[in-house]
Amino acid sequence: MSTSARGHTRPKRQDLAEDGSYVPHAFLGDHDEEFQVSGFAELITDEVHRARVHEAIRFPSYDAEDPVFRLRVSRALWSTWIPDRDP
Repeated sequence: MSTSARGHTRPKRQDLAEDGSYVPHAFLGDHDEEFQVSGFAELITDEVHRARVHEAIRFPSYDAEDPVFRLRVSRALWSTWIPDRDP
């Protein structure tokens, strides 16, 4: 899995560049479901790989100068909250 990171001063890009750590997450549903992945990223310098990632991005806020990182997934978590039920 690869991603591109924009903005030299943005915290997420700084984390990727400094120690490679990442933990994106998303709230998915009505019952406090959550999906999360975590791991470490490595900077991609291969121009062909970088171009393929940038071509796949369909919104205009990225450009060819933005760094591309390969995300190595160490952990994935899906959880949901189940409220207490009457006996």
